[in-house]
Amino acid sequence: LLGSRPIKPGTFRMMCRLLIHCATLRDAIRIGCQFYHLVVDDFVVRLAEGDHDASVYVTDTIEQPKRRRMVNGAILMFTYGLMCWLVGRRLPLITVHYVFPEEAFSSELEPVYRAPMLFDQPRTEIRFDAELLDLPIMPDEQRLRRFLASMPSALLVRYRDDASVAERVRGILRRNLKRTLSLEDVAGMLAMS
Repeated sequence: LLGSRPIKPGTFRMMCRLLIHCATLRDAIRIGCQFYHLVVDDFVVRLAEGDHDASVYVTDTIEQPKRRRMVNGAILMFTYGLMCWLVGRRLPLITVHYVFPEEAFSSELEPVYRAPMLFDQPRTEIRFDAELLDLPIMPDEQRLRRFLASMPSALLVRYRDDASVAERVRGILRRNLKRTLSLEDVAGMLAMS
């Protein structure tokens, strides 16, 4: 339970259906932030853009320290996982900031973000290169169905790179089940030898 009141089932699914029709990651983040602002009362997720870097940050009104830590951590992880999925690749981060202090288990998050983690910060946020906001969204309904079927593990576990060569080959084979494709045909479709 992330908020003080339950979120209706299907809310995340509906938001994802909206986001896959956005043109860029910037548009998707803005719409996602607005969408959840309508649904929850305890926290707000925002996008901040600078000249060279950008951040997605969380502000909240949660008073209980343990619950605040859990909610901030979950929102940041879900947001980052969703951003990566929307553009079809792991996004490199500059830093990850948390409002709470470092604890023994905090280092377990480093493989997820692959970025320096800073604690006792003014706000919980992920910082990244602002150019990433111009990345196009991958508007694929079949991909969305697979993603939603794997929830929530798709966002909790290390991001699965749908743009990996193996995943791209699987996608080509799935789309061409009625055709006989050679290794050379698939390589040509991938623009590689």
